[in-house]
Parts: sequence; C-alpha cells; structure tokens
Amino acid sequence: MTAKTREPQYQAALDIANDDGLTRLGLMTNQVWHDDPRRLAILLARYKFVAKMLSGAKNVLEVGCADAFGTRIVQQEVEWVTAVDFDPVFVADAEWRRRGRCRPPSTTCFADHFQPDSLIASTAPTRLT
Repeated sequence: MTAKTREPQYQAALDIANDDGLTRLGLMTNQVWHDDPRRLAILLARYKFVAKMLSGAKNVLEVGCADAFGTRIVQQEVEWVTAVDFDPVFVADAEWRRRGRCRPPSTTCFADHFQPDSLIASTAPTRLT
C-alpha cells in the first residue's frame, strides 16, 4: 500500500520521491548549504538569470561547473548543455546525479574532464556561460 498525503496537492512530491528517489545536493552545493544557506539562494538566482539570457540557445558550454547542481536551471531553457570541470571528483559527482534524472529527455547535460582538445573536436556552443 502506498502512503498518501493528507492534502492531495502534495501527493506529487511523495510520488516523485517514491518513483525517482530524493535528489541529492552536489558536493559543492552541500558545502554551501551547510556554510551559508543564503549563498545557495544567490547561486540559484544567478543560474536563473543566466538561463533567461540564454533562453532558446541550441548549445551552451559551462566551464568550471563544479558539481553542476545549478546547470539544470539553464538546461530548462536551452537544447543542450555541456558542463565541464577540471576536477574529476566534481565531474563524477555531477555524472552520478545526472544519470537518468535529466528532464525533459530531449535536453541533456554532460560533464567531462576539461581538455581543450575535446572542446575543439566537439560542436562549438552558440554562447558561453
């Protein structure tokens, strides 16, 4: 038997948790949350601002994404986001959280080790963040 919330408008939150699990903060985002939660609000507001500026772009490159937690905000407004960072620990964390969780499926986020040769070989983004 599945648990039900007392108020039906909140059932969707429980359904997502049951179907997809709870979303985990990224490594950097977790530290920000512990050190200064207001800073997390500012960080997400910046991503929202950038997302509106890039709305409708086909390819966006985010260099120095760290855990790429805010990248999903930009992802909602563009077709494709490539998020790169030179630290493999952050890249692995971003990839772990990304797997199967990027919505809608037509937009994808990707994190990789920053290697200039791989950027030259890939499709150049229309705008940089």
